[in-house]
Amino acid sequence: MRTNKVFINTYQDKLINNSIEEYSKKKSINIFFKIPKLIENKEIHQVRIVPDKRGEYYIIEFSYKDDAYEVKPMDDKIMGIDLGVTNLASCVMYNNESFIIDGKVLLSKIQLTSKRLAKLQSDLPNGIYTSKGIESLRRKNENYIDDYLNKAVRELLNKAKENNISQIIVGWNKGIKTGGIKNESLKGKKRAKTNQKFILFPISKFKNKLILKGIEYGINIIEISESYTSVSSFYDNDEIGKDKIRSGKRIQRGLYKRKDGTIINADINAALNMINKYKRNSNDTVIKYLMSRGLTIPYRVYVNM
Repeated sequence: MRTNKVFINTYQDKLINNSIEEYSKKKSINIFFKIPKLIENKEIHQVRIVPDKRGEYYIIEFSYKDDAYEVKPMDDKIMGIDLGVTNLASCVMYNNESFIIDGKVLLSKIQLTSKRLAKLQSDLPNGIYTSKGIESLRRKNENYIDDYLNKAVRELLNKAKENNISQIIVGWNKGIKTGGIKNESLKGKKRAKTNQKFILFPISKFKNKLILKGIEYGINIIEISESYTSVSSFYDNDEIGKDKIRSGKRIQRGLYKRKDGTIINADINAALNMINKYKRNSNDTVIKYLMSRGLTIPYRVYVNM
């Protein structure tokens, strides 16, 4: 329910009473702002002006009717994605081409900002928890993260479009933001440091942006559980699941050792297992082809900021 009625209350402060009285006499307030070029020709349904918690700036939200996008029929042109931190998205496609969207630059920016925020907060007087400088730094950091993730999603989907991908399989663990990673090989300070990266890093935001933008590209984005995809060996045709036999093992972050001793990229192995887990059939044409091709060496894609 909405109303433009002004409820007049009486306060002890004369200045507040004068302001309320002055405002109540006004019939309307004219507010002018630019329409973003992206939606200039769109049918705008609603505009919301939302103040931040301190009232220092406002966010303008537009609700508009978008074009209808035609989603491609699903076929064997598939891509598997393993999400991470330094490797933001490790991707492998049906044709055995693989690439990694870099996340190191974004991680460094987030860690640097966290240190600067901690320093600013430590300088605050007792009982004061924020300042204009802190809020400004947070806002700049959030804008940088959004810009980076938007460009990263675009890079990924452009690669998918070039290869006529009809469906992308994304692995996701719902507890990753609160519980950190579940890797028994990491213990003590090393585990705490790695989990701190996962908690700080906006993996969930990247995944959500990918799902939304995928519609525009006409690509089906399918989210599945990533459980056990990083510990199972794709090329040894391991079954993916709890208490299954593991032919290989992760020897360190980023590297996986197969049954025959071959060292491969652990994240690409996990991305291949995303496809295998989704297909659930080792006799599938795509799975057989990828297994027969053997080791795929990914190239790194850097986000142009």
